[in-house]
Amino acid sequence: MLYSLTELIEKIRLGEDATIEFKREMPHRDSMADEIAAFANGEGGVFLIGVDDYSEIVGLELQELDSVEKTVVEICEDSIEPTVSIFTEKLRFDGKNLLKIAVSRSFFVHKSPNGYFTRKEKCKKEMSTEQLARLYSQATRNELLSRLLSEIALDDGDGRQVKRRHFLERRGEGVGIILNESEQLSGKTPIYELFNEELCLTIFAAKSLQEDNNYGKF
Repeated sequence: MLYSLTELIEKIRLGEDATIEFKREMPHRDSMADEIAAFANGEGGVFLIGVDDYSEIVGLELQELDSVEKTVVEICEDSIEPTVSIFTEKLRFDGKNLLKIAVSRSFFVHKSPNGYFTRKEKCKKEMSTEQLARLYSQATRNELLSRLLSEIALDDGDGRQVKRRHFLERRGEGVGIILNESEQLSGKTPIYELFNEELCLTIFAAKSLQEDNNYGKF
């Protein structure tokens, strides 16, 4: 959901929807935390700070860009549990400065200051007990998978031990990162198969372990 500048301009013209939110200026910290968590608990999305609710680009002062960016990063680290990873980008269009904040869909459930939120149409919505239970069930399976993957034995040679430490440190950022890094270590892409109406994920072991035909299946 990392739109190009051309795509963003088109999105601005179309207005807010389930995937994009406009902010004329930086909102209150707790409110912004709720909005970010809602995107992370949903399908992900993009904030554009410097655009009002009527799709008018009002922009930010140059000195505001760094301050707003720093505040948003702090919010993700201090006001949301677990931490949400974001991508920020400073943009300039028609002589005006904008800050783009991209939030990816998370594999975990995130709590913000006012509760648990998800995104529906153009606004955040507090999750029902049923929604929350379903998300936690998915998140538990993802965390178990993360722990199992973190225990894969790797050789010390060729820098693999360093990669393993990096692998473990970044585990909390989501299963997607783990799958990508396991693919780098093994040289093989994880395989998804439907078996008895359940999704089966095969993760291949590091290259040195493949000689013994060992691989993990979850």
